[in-house]
Amino acid sequence: MKKTLIAVVVGVLLVVGAGLLVRLAGVRGLRPRGQPPYGTVEAALAPPFDRLEFVMAYRGLTGEEGDLQYNSYWGFGGDRNAGNSFIEAVRAVAANTTPVYNPRFKGAEYAMIEHEGSKVKALYFDLNADGKLTDNEKITSFRKSPGNPAAVDIFTPDFQMETEDGRKVMFRGMLQVAFYGSEDQPNCMWSPACVLEGQSEVAGQPVTLVLYTNGFDGEFDRFGQGSYSLLAGKRATGQYAPRQTLSKIISHQGRFYQVSAVRDQTTGQVARVVLEKDTTPTGTLRLRLAARSNTNAGLNNATLKGRDDDGIHFSISGNQEASTLPAGVYVVSSGYIRYGPDDESWNVSFANGPQVAVEPNQTVDLEIGEPKMTVAAVDAAQRYSGQAEDKTVFAKGTTVYLSPKVTGKTGETYGRFARIMKNNYTEVKPEVEIHDAAGKQVVSQTLEYG
Repeated sequence: MKKTLIAVVVGVLLVVGAGLLVRLAGVRGLRPRGQPPYGTVEAALAPPFDRLEFVMAYRGLTGEEGDLQYNSYWGFGGDRNAGNSFIEAVRAVAANTTPVYNPRFKGAEYAMIEHEGSKVKALYFDLNADGKLTDNEKITSFRKSPGNPAAVDIFTPDFQMETEDGRKVMFRGMLQVAFYGSEDQPNCMWSPACVLEGQSEVAGQPVTLVLYTNGFDGEFDRFGQGSYSLLAGKRATGQYAPRQTLSKIISHQGRFYQVSAVRDQTTGQVARVVLEKDTTPTGTLRLRLAARSNTNAGLNNATLKGRDDDGIHFSISGNQEASTLPAGVYVVSSGYIRYGPDDESWNVSFANGPQVAVEPNQTVDLEIGEPKMTVAAVDAAQRYSGQAEDKTVFAKGTTVYLSPKVTGKTGETYGRFARIMKNNYTEVKPEVEIHDAAGKQVVSQTLEYG
């Protein structure tokens, strides 16, 4: 016997997707909680130049007032009942502890938080990854988190971390520990707490280059993933120092520069970085948004990557009418769109955008938007198989996996929809209804993201 899947209606997605996306409109930017508004600059950018070379050195961050900070956090879950020799050594000397997991710290994947209720007493971290507990591996100094009043920040000492390719690199991490409400279990999030820093001069004035790693791989020169600051002065400071994605070609003070990183052959770490003026002819891109005028929609930002080299990475702000770029072929890889009335903001992310060719001394127009939704239905048993087939008719008793897909006019795909009211961010969960051949509702359910 067979049963026909007549209709799948993902109600909320239809509501927020319908008519989304007319023209480039006013933009209200997103920013992390606690961060000053866009335009707030705590450090001056370096002046323009033709060529600079920087000798890079490791710098561990301390959390002191005015120091650099990543302002990005990773949580990795982990087993609350985990056990190994280091954990057992900590439990032998501390009564109330909670394991904290970071899979990138090879040999020291589990640290331990000691706390009395919601009061943090210490962080235990296996600095040499030998499975034993020594006196210097108990860290009792920490600060109140400047961006989260419910949290404290604990900085590890410098330690040798093993990278994926087996190299040993200097590293330092920061663990943010927070207790919310009446919970007595800590919420723990890791952040890197180290950079590479180098100095040079422009017309006799000092400038500083800072390289930031993306996460915990110990790599500071991953183009398209890491980030950098290029600032005036002998040392980079400021919790919100201006920072951009590291690219093989960067835009700085109205000029483009080619970036190359040279590694030390012995240690494998970045030793020098050279920035040299790029002489590629430029063109102009106008990225527009197709939407109904009453949605008050606007492009918040978009990311462009080189089609043939994704180490070339440019960010476009929604308030740019047009963007000057080195000639080449790019992919609109991702971005955010904001829409809704002034007192009720919504946003949605998009990815997998179209290719666009920027020609020398030419202007190219590209319009995205006008999303439409389709729903794929496949046999759940074949979900992860390359043979999975989208169908509308299944044998009775089959478990069906439904996957809504929202696609724009150039093929870009839209992700999670969210509503922001009074600084509260809420993801909009899709609602699904399934009707049989007679139109009778057989399923009605709110779905979870996952």
